[in-house]
Formats: sequence, structure tokens, C-alpha cells
Amino acid sequence: MARASVPRAGSLSSYFGLGPLPLHTDTAHWNVPCRYLALACVLKAGLDGIRRKLVPGDPVEVSVAALSDDERAAMGIEQLPLSLHEAVSALDEDAVIRAALGDHSYHRLREAKLAEWETYRTQVHPWELEAYLSL
Repeated sequence: MARASVPRAGSLSSYFGLGPLPLHTDTAHWNVPCRYLALACVLKAGLDGIRRKLVPGDPVEVSVAALSDDERAAMGIEQLPLSLHEAVSALDEDAVIRAALGDHSYHRLREAKLAEWETYRTQVHPWELEAYLSL
């Protein structure tokens, strides 16, 4: 993940004054039905970072998607999960986010997302039909 010093155009943003630097939360890319739960997770992670005195690193003012794997690695930008299954595995390992969700919400979310992954995984995608079965 990476941060920028200014919000992206068209984003819904929140600013909180925390010491010399403002905290900026950009929710434009959140494709979640329960944004309040997502925001609770962001706040819990932020508070955990403050408690552990983590340094967020320098702002990234270029499109991370346009960078090569080597460029991202050189900038210290870690790869996010590449699939829903990987994301669920990452959630399983993240005690901070699990605590923010609470046991009930965590287990229901995990159950729903694994069912969603299984449905997705067993479908034939139109790209596969085009790539492998076109004449």
C-alpha cells in the first residue's frame, strides 16, 4: 500500500488533525457495502500504527499501477492480495482488523467471501472462452 500527500480527484475524503501531519482517508475506491465497518478497520489500523510508532513512509505521487514490480519493491510498496482467496488468508492473519470487526462480523464476512470465491473460481470467464475456444 502507498499514500499520497494530496487526495485524488473525485474522491470522498476525510481529514483528521493528528500532530504535525493530517491523516487523510480516501474512500473513493472502497467498493464495500458497509463503509462504516471499513472505516472502523482503517481507524483501528491507524491507531495501531500510532501505538507501535510506525512510520508511514514517503508519499507516492505516481500511479502505483504503472510501476513495475521492481520499482514498487525499491519504493517499499508491498503487493496487496491478488485474489479474494488471498485477501481472506491475509484477513485471517491480521489480528488488528479481526479485532476491529469483532468475532461475529469477522466470521460472517469470512464465510461469505469464501463462498463468493468458490462461486467465482468455478465459473468459466468470457476471457477464457475467447482465449481458448475461439475459432
